[in-house]
Amino acid sequence: MFRHEDVQLLLERTRRLRLCFMWRVSGGAPLSVTFGVKAERRVSSEAQIELEMWEGRRSKRERLSEATPRALREALLRLDGSRTDCLWIEIEDLGALSIGGGPSGFVVASFPSDGSSSHVVTGDDDGTAIELQVGGQTGVYPAAMVLPATAAFDIAERFLVSGAFDPDLKWVEDCPVE
Repeated sequence: MFRHEDVQLLLERTRRLRLCFMWRVSGGAPLSVTFGVKAERRVSSEAQIELEMWEGRRSKRERLSEATPRALREALLRLDGSRTDCLWIEIEDLGALSIGGGPSGFVVASFPSDGSSSHVVTGDDDGTAIELQVGGQTGVYPAAMVLPATAAFDIAERFLVSGAFDPDLKWVEDCPVE
């Protein structure tokens, strides 16, 4: 479970965080969007956010009523690495992004609609391993794969707002295109 102080710190960091992101809207005109508190619009009718929760050996998914950055942040804060250990953002015809783990370490994986999958790494693998529960199973992950909450949450928000997997991240392919 999250400690109150951790949640407050994360919320404050999220409020202060302002990342600028450029992308082209139809017609090629650049559009600048600030991530964070002000970007509270529904991204598209094709976006869905679901939390995966475990009761014993059974999982169930809870679909959020709206796919906004605010709803996403609130859902990500529920990831406790135990009962609620995975969040999915699905965008029709694009694929899904999964954020698993919690409350302080997270694994981010992509599942494009072409059938491939990849995960995000930061830095080089130094041989250090971290134990996390993701998808109802405890696993040992290389430390380079385990991201802090702020990094994982930023990746999730960029995916939701942009509708694209961030090409500036270091993605390691797990399963090639079918």
